[in-house]
Amino acid sequence: MDIRSFTSFVMAAELMNITLAAQRLNVTQSVLSRQIKRLENHLGVKLFEKSGRNVRLTVKGEVLFARINSVLIADKNLRTLADDLSQKKIGFPGGRLRPHNGRSQARGHL
Repeated sequence: MDIRSFTSFVMAAELMNITLAAQRLNVTQSVLSRQIKRLENHLGVKLFEKSGRNVRLTVKGEVLFARINSVLIADKNLRTLADDLSQKKIGFPGGRLRPHNGRSQARGHL
């Protein structure tokens, strides 16, 4: 799964409305519904229950919502670090990355 599927799920979960979430994400309602369905299939659990025009999280969806938010935060932090590295805002002794555990790594791999 890509990060967009997680972002789509979180937006729909926060708004409890697929149409409104799709508008906020600048996609069609059918695209967002397909993304959520693929995520449900990938995870093997139903994330939402329909409630009239709105949706609500299933119990399993609520549990996964908290974890997926953690994934999105980790992704944002990773992207920020990568951006800092690419802009050389972070320096390294000798110009090389060193693993935190003290073991050497093969050249060309992080």
